[in-house]
Amino acid sequence: MRRIVAHYSKPSLGYLVPQRIFISNIGLQGFNLFELLCGMRVVGEIAHPELKITIFQWNNRYLIKLEAGLLEQTFKIHEYDISSEEDLRKIVSAEFIKEAIDRFNSMAGSLRQAIDKI
Repeated sequence: MRRIVAHYSKPSLGYLVPQRIFISNIGLQGFNLFELLCGMRVVGEIAHPELKITIFQWNNRYLIKLEAGLLEQTFKIHEYDISSEEDLRKIVSAEFIKEAIDRFNSMAGSLRQAIDKI
């Protein structure tokens, strides 16, 4: 008999999201459900006071995802374009982050203008 146990978290939106799933008879324990279903792996996070910066590995490429509130930017880099995962942290430099914040401000302005037209 297969035993499945999922651990849930309750994000600010108020619904339950499965975070970890344990399937006892096939040896999968501690896998993130999102990673298990789509094959995307979280490589790491970069601490920043204004942005959430997450690095993923998926489909022979790395993704650098920056989030500011409801807005996000994602940069895709082929695995063979860098020599190590540490290179990803070098890409996310102070200048890179400043440009991303400027882009977020522009995106927010565009969205605000579009909403004002409604």
